[in-house]
Amino acid sequence: MPAKGALDIEGLDISDADMETLLEVDREAWLQEAASVRAHYEGYGDKLPAELSRQLDALEARLKA
Repeated sequence: MPAKGALDIEGLDISDADMETLLEVDREAWLQEAASVRAHYEGYGDKLPAELSRQLDALEARLKA
């Protein structure tokens, strides 16, 4: 996610509070989604490209940080 102030919103009629809402991440919901994706991946067994598992691991790590 972009850091606060990293996006150029000059000229837009949007409040700081609205920007916070737009950029909010529901970590618990995303962790549940990641678990669902992992369960889906299990159906592919050895055919699943290793990079997909690595990316999912990295996503979970960022969400838990």
